[in-house]
Amino acid sequence: MEAHASCGDVSFQQVQTSSPAIPVSTWRVSIVSHGHGSSVARVLRGLCDANPGIRFNFVITVNIPEDLSWIETLPSALRGQLQFTHNEHPHSFAYNHNQALTGGGEDYFLAADPELIAPFPQLRKVSQRLDSSHVGLVSPQALDEQGKLEDNGRSVPRLWAMLYRNLIRHREQKSGATYAPSGNRQVAWLAGFFLACRREVWHELGGFDTRYRMYCEDVELGLRCWLAGYRVELLGDLRVGHPARRATFHRLEHFRWHLLSLLRLWRCSTYAQYLQLQRSGQAP
Repeated sequence: MEAHASCGDVSFQQVQTSSPAIPVSTWRVSIVSHGHGSSVARVLRGLCDANPGIRFNFVITVNIPEDLSWIETLPSALRGQLQFTHNEHPHSFAYNHNQALTGGGEDYFLAADPELIAPFPQLRKVSQRLDSSHVGLVSPQALDEQGKLEDNGRSVPRLWAMLYRNLIRHREQKSGATYAPSGNRQVAWLAGFFLACRREVWHELGGFDTRYRMYCEDVELGLRCWLAGYRVELLGDLRVGHPARRATFHRLEHFRWHLLSLLRLWRCSTYAQYLQLQRSGQAP
């Protein structure tokens, strides 16, 4: 009910002023642009339109020089919520998001991909899950451009499982097969194009491991989250759009980066400790 009472309506005013204020959550959102331009504008608008009443602080990292004229297409109120970091030379995924998120005082943190598409999730529902003390990292279920379910919540990487996911299962998706149940599902890690957490969890974990040039920094963070005593969950009742990409098998440089990151991951103590936790039945 809207407060349109006259000044003489004392009893109505007393009821309104005595009602507790509804807390407004604040979100710090990191987006790294590699010349994405108008795609970033689409993500900003999409998140704001889907989440009226939430206070945003968007930190946009311009990783390579680009034309920023797209900023002028945004509403003035939205432009007032933007911060920009201009890198003199390109930095890694992990470094850029760490710089943007670490030290922020907002309630919740989000690392978001510059190519996200509709639907955009209601962050109020995301934060409700994050407010559970045992939950560390979450992401909505992703949909590709055709509305098919993506596998953005995954098990711990093993060679045979990766070959199945990228070769056999990818063909199943192209044929129209779908998978992933509704409801919240515990997973080992979440794909880095949409990662949300509480501020204190991010600070406790220390962000991404910057030794990963590209690929597996999201894997390592998820495993480390489990080792810190928090769950990693895919929110199956929420949706976020993201174009499906398989650059590893189409670009030699990306294949090299992915292979080097996997070798680092498989040799690190976090991976070994997670496998022990998994064998004890305390992790998926």
